[in-house]
Amino acid sequence: MVLQQDCDVRIWGWADPGEKAAVVAEWESEQASVVADENGKWLAEIRTPKAGGPHTLVVKGKNTVEVKNILVGEVWLCSGQSNMTWQMYFFGNYVLGGEEDIKNSTNEKIRYFNVGGKGFG
Repeated sequence: MVLQQDCDVRIWGWADPGEKAAVVAEWESEQASVVADENGKWLAEIRTPKAGGPHTLVVKGKNTVEVKNILVGEVWLCSGQSNMTWQMYFFGNYVLGGEEDIKNSTNEKIRYFNVGGKGFG
């Protein structure tokens, strides 16, 4: 997971109606307490720190869910031209050393998420 730095983000989930839960972010000194509504849905708002990580976030109710390896920083969502979905290895010889750059990358904090499209026609 990647969260935008230095802002309020919404964390939501499901539980039994009326169930109490706590959202605990390791970077916060206080936890966010929530109660599931009559449909079992709950929503918490937490403040994110400056860029960094990896962090852990835990939701505790009747069940416990732990999300690890969360990074906080700048989140960019890009959309538009079809060539924006191209990855370095698509270019073959056009990006000199692109395939080697991917294999040899030591930056474990890069995240790439791709939402599939319908294509053309």
